[in-house]
Amino acid sequence: GPRATTATRVLVDVHQALALLSRGRFAEAGEPAERAFRAAEPGGYDVLALPATTLALVADSARSRDLARQVLDGLPDADDLAVFAVRRGLQGMLAAREDPDAALAQFLDRGRSLDRAGWHNPAIYAWRGSAALLARRLGRTGQARQLAEEHHRHSLAWGAPAIVGRSLRVQAALAGRRRAVELLREAVELLDGAPDELEAAKACADLGTCLREAEPDAARRLLARARELAESCGAGRLVAREDGTFGHAELSRPTAELTAGEATVARLAAGGRTNTEIAGELSISRRAVEKHLTSLYRKLKIDGRAQLASVLNAH
Repeated sequence: GPRATTATRVLVDVHQALALLSRGRFAEAGEPAERAFRAAEPGGYDVLALPATTLALVADSARSRDLARQVLDGLPDADDLAVFAVRRGLQGMLAAREDPDAALAQFLDRGRSLDRAGWHNPAIYAWRGSAALLARRLGRTGQARQLAEEHHRHSLAWGAPAIVGRSLRVQAALAGRRRAVELLREAVELLDGAPDELEAAKACADLGTCLREAEPDAARRLLARARELAESCGAGRLVAREDGTFGHAELSRPTAELTAGEATVARLAAGGRTNTEIAGELSISRRAVEKHLTSLYRKLKIDGRAQLASVLNAH
């Protein structure tokens, strides 16, 4: 309500963002997460540093280096384990592409501190999965498998399908082809109908790629399903990564600024409003809404509203 305190509004935004993330809708989660991060008072970063932790999760899900730097720049100077975990996690994410050794060191440093405190929740602190894939890239097979097994064990203890499915995908990236197919089939089955459609899309893409030669028809169906799920989440195109798993491609940036009218229509359309609802809310004709959409799709270089939320968040 209008008399809600800043702290209450921050908490509501944080949980809205977390709910969206749990469905794989990282682009939509960006707005409430950033709003909470900007509004939170420095003294309000205690109790799990919720705004910073939530926006860091959005940055990691979106693979957004710009957003990761924004969080790092805005972190408070606090002797707080949650703030430390956010800092190390984002520093590792930023270093992973150019300096995997340094990135692995950041993740392991983060993990040691979290383990000492008993913070094992892989839904919030999934450092073992990232560290396992980095260790694999560096040729440290034994360390990679140990980290992947620990990650899977903690994921099973937590129990959420998306978290367990993700740990199965990490294990599959480290396994031989036959075992990888078994693990990925388990992940696809587990994630069928689960709330996190983006994680389901990645599992389908991983399995479809593994089956291209042995079962081409099944592979085509899985890859088509992966595209469908990814688009429904606003994630765009899925691409193979250097760590052996699939993720969404970097979202394209607009080449021209939107007008005020286009930006308003874009925001409402990305939020799920129909053209008729947008026209009624803005007191304009439905034809005017369609013209705005046609223009902004051209400027943003996208095909339709399925990609709209992702591109607007990146912009």
